[in-house]
Amino acid sequence: MQESLDLDMAVDEPKNEERDSKLSLKNILFKHKKPLDHSQSNKIIMPKDALEVLQQIKGLNISNINVESNADGIFIANVNVNSKPYTAKGHSKKEAKKIVYELALRDCITSKLLSSGDNDTSEDDMTSI
Repeated sequence: MQESLDLDMAVDEPKNEERDSKLSLKNILFKHKKPLDHSQSNKIIMPKDALEVLQQIKGLNISNINVESNADGIFIANVNVNSKPYTAKGHSKKEAKKIVYELALRDCITSKLLSSGDNDTSEDDMTSI
């Protein structure tokens, strides 16, 4: 019977040693990691909205941006991009602006792709989008 007890104790000892070595290995690894700079990580993750993309496209003129409220509580946003009017409705001013900019951006991209579709698309055309 003592032999079976000795075997059980022998099996328990390596587990404790392994646990101690794992903890110390984790402690060593975590001590040497650099903390994340959250201000830089947020800039990387943040997507651009449609207005920012429109402003970066060369040759676009964005003008006459106005938002009006309706009697029903619906907001109507109007914007002119290259003298072409766009209108959208939303439940808030922010939503209406977002929708109208997305609409204008979608139209600008499709018109650029259609106009460059006849000619083989070059890298210069795509960089301006």
